[in-house]
This record gives sequence, C-alpha cells and structure tokens, in this order.
Amino acid sequence: MFKPIRTRTLWSMFVLLLFQYSAFGATFEKGLLWKVERDGSAPSYVFGTMHSEDERVLKLPDDVKKVFDKSSSYTMEVLLDMNAAMQMSQAMMITDGKDLKALLGDELYEKVSGLMAARGIPEMVLPMFKPWAVFVTLSMPPPKTGLFLDEMLHQQADAQKKKIHGLETVAEQLSVFDKMPMKDQVAMVEDTVKNNDKMLDALEELLNVYLQRDLHGLQQVNAKYMTVEDPDLGDRLMDSLIDKRNVRMVDRMQARLKEGNAFVAVGALHLPGEKGILNILAKQGYRVSAVY
Repeated sequence: MFKPIRTRTLWSMFVLLLFQYSAFGATFEKGLLWKVERDGSAPSYVFGTMHSEDERVLKLPDDVKKVFDKSSSYTMEVLLDMNAAMQMSQAMMITDGKDLKALLGDELYEKVSGLMAARGIPEMVLPMFKPWAVFVTLSMPPPKTGLFLDEMLHQQADAQKKKIHGLETVAEQLSVFDKMPMKDQVAMVEDTVKNNDKMLDALEELLNVYLQRDLHGLQQVNAKYMTVEDPDLGDRLMDSLIDKRNVRMVDRMQARLKEGNAFVAVGALHLPGEKGILNILAKQGYRVSAVY
C-alpha cells in the first residue's frame, strides 16, 4: 500500500457461488476486479492493485483492461502533483530540532545508515528523516522506474481523457504515521532492520498470492511479516493503515458510484475482510460481485 521518498502513495492487497456474497459476513477472499452496482446508477468497478513496478503486475489482464478502457472516470488512493510530492518529502523530515540518531540510538542508527545508503539516501540527509519515513523506505525495494501500477493506470486514464479523482489527500495519508507515538515509530524501524533480510522473500510471496487473485492469502502473508516482534503494534498499524482508511475511502467514492461507470483502484489489502471496502459497500446495499 506505501513506497520510498519518491512514492506515489504512502505507502499498503472459488466457484461462482462463492463470489456472490451477501451483505452479512462477507469476506470477499478471491478476485481483484469487482463490480459494484445499485439500482439507479450504472455499474462501477473496484480494482485491487499492488503498489509494484513488477512487469507481471503492470501487465493488465484483458478482463481488467476492457473494463478500464470503457470506464468514464479513474479514481486512485491519492493524486500526486509536483506540489503534493513536495509536501510528502517535507513531511518525512524532522523539523523540531531533534535528529534521527538521537531518536534511534547509536547502534540502531548505524544499521539504518547502511540500509538507507543502499537506497540512495546520503548520510548528510539521513539525520533529518523521521523514524516512520525510514520504516516506509526500508519496507520497499529500491525503486527502478517509479512507475507503479496505480500510477500507470493514472497515466493511461489521462491519455484517455477520463475524469481523474483521488480518495485521500497526501496530508491525510501521512497523518497516519505522524500521529503514531515515537516509541511505535522506533519499534517499526527496529523490526524492519531486524527482518530486512526477509523483505525480498516477503514481497515475492505477496506478489505470488496477488497474481493468484487470492485476497485472503494477501492478508495471511501480510500478517506473517507485519511487525512480527510486536503483534499489538502490528494490530494498531493495520487499524490505522487499513481499517480506518477503508471507511474514509468508501465515503469518498460514493459520488463516483452514484455517477456510475467508475473505475476505482486501491491497494488490494483494502478489499477483503469484515472491515474491508467490499464488505462495507455490501452492507450499504451495493451488489458486489467478482469479475476477475
């Protein structure tokens, strides 16, 4: 769902009868593209993305491309223009007179320094990073092109002259991290550094279940690797990064659903589960069914 300093978002994913869930107890475990419809409006579609540059992710399946090309509007988690990108970069920096080394301590800072240098962050800049910004940067592999799936769709939507919308602002996304107690931010850095050697395996595992359209599998893999040293911190992080944002994003997409023929792209981890976007929509009376 989040990426390094040049990120596009801050960041984090059966048989036919099992695709047709009721509004009660729906978990929506299989599928990436979902039709959302209600009487009075043309159907719209919600697509689960993976914030990845991998060519296997960037290659849109025909079923998804057909729906996307016919849609009237494109909605993504957050729209980034140059001003918003500057806001994001500035928000990742400490401005209260402290520095990262003082917050992390000498030993952890030295470990972070080597890992951040490998991602192109120079030593002279590192002391200004907030701990959560270190966590975000180290949680993803170094970017190669900067073209993630969500942004690729954004570019295609712009080329097709679609109406383009965002569900959140940069400030709203980053406030999720800025509101975290400093001890939680430091704990996230500690855990990320300790488990850094597992990151590529975790990302590959997430990628594989994503390509299988296995939303339940995404939840399981995410839980497996999320702050393994502190389950309570993992729960708090998921509540802030996923559950609470799901409610806000569903509220923001109502206007697009009313217009109809909308294509809404959000990180796939926002879709499944009792508190997921799909179940929230179903409880609001929308008919939600898998297309792909």
